[in-house]
Amino acid sequence: MNSVNTFTGKQAFIEYYASLEKDVMQGDFYYAFAFQNEYQSEEVRQGLMEFHSQLAKKIVDDRAIFNEKNRAIATETYKDNTNLQIKFKEVKIPVGLVITKDRVLQLAWQPEPFIIEIKNKNLIKHYHSFFLQNWNTNKAIELTNEVLNRFSINYKESSLGAINNLRDNKPAQLTADEIEKVEEEWSYEFKGQERAFGQKVVGETIKLWSVPRSTAELLEFLVVATDSKQILEIGTSAGYSTLYLAMGSTYTGGQVTTIEKLKPKAKLARKHFKKSLLNNIELIEGDAYDTLRLGKLKEIDLVFLDADKENYDKYFDLVMPLLKKGGFIIADNVFDYGHMMKPYLDKVLGTKLPGSQSDPRVESYTLPLDNGVLITRKVKS
Repeated sequence: MNSVNTFTGKQAFIEYYASLEKDVMQGDFYYAFAFQNEYQSEEVRQGLMEFHSQLAKKIVDDRAIFNEKNRAIATETYKDNTNLQIKFKEVKIPVGLVITKDRVLQLAWQPEPFIIEIKNKNLIKHYHSFFLQNWNTNKAIELTNEVLNRFSINYKESSLGAINNLRDNKPAQLTADEIEKVEEEWSYEFKGQERAFGQKVVGETIKLWSVPRSTAELLEFLVVATDSKQILEIGTSAGYSTLYLAMGSTYTGGQVTTIEKLKPKAKLARKHFKKSLLNNIELIEGDAYDTLRLGKLKEIDLVFLDADKENYDKYFDLVMPLLKKGGFIIADNVFDYGHMMKPYLDKVLGTKLPGSQSDPRVESYTLPLDNGVLITRKVKS
């Protein structure tokens, strides 16, 4: 049932939140964009602290994205509440925004607290998705900076945020959104007697198996942050990660070459690339090993591996001579397919066996993101 209600004044605000605390139960969520200074009143501040404390006791999924200007205040206010997850974003929104399972709240603070309560299923669904997209983007930015710090590369975090906030290629983003919608619907039955095209077992239905959005955005941010211009992707699928690599490349003046062996996936990817209006993508249809072995590619700044996991080590041997010193190899699925890429992991990470040593030309770092992302940098020729 749709409804809109308003609550004005400090007392009405405090009473409303006391009522909301009773309505939100274990297993529910409370997501908030807290961009404005909501602590002008000590009474309101104490009320919000108590509210989040009660959510913690109920084990509610409690998250808030604050404006960077409020980092110190928010950190200090909620330092004793480990349940409340906090991220920060350099963006301006004129009001606070809260999303729960059954309502959207718009909050204003001047000259006094003001709440607009909206109960509308479509609006709740829209803002829920909007919040999680922003949350995952922030996570990608944080992890990008973690990688940059690990490899001693200087870059401004605010610049990475600007990429996401000011996307200038709407068709590309809309095409990526479209791929997300068909991700689980698309399938292909491979009739061969051997395991191929990313199957874990023989006979498994082949899906698109695109990376999650937070991983895709990590790829985009890393392209920009490392100023990578020549990008190679092994395993195109529907072109989801390719689009993010290419969007990042628009900021560096770069080009993405992507290789896909399965014809139905290559056909689908071509359709998506045309829709995206991006003109910096080259799709090679065929076997990646043969393409690399025949020396059809030139010097590379960054490689993304998301194909047949058991052959990652072979791709590593072929791309290393092409990879510039300081260049990166990014491998997906370390957590869920690590057992299938063991020869590759041994090369870039080494093993625990006595005398074991990874390839001396590289350094590697594993990120606990989505399915596990392994970042490898070429430090010696």
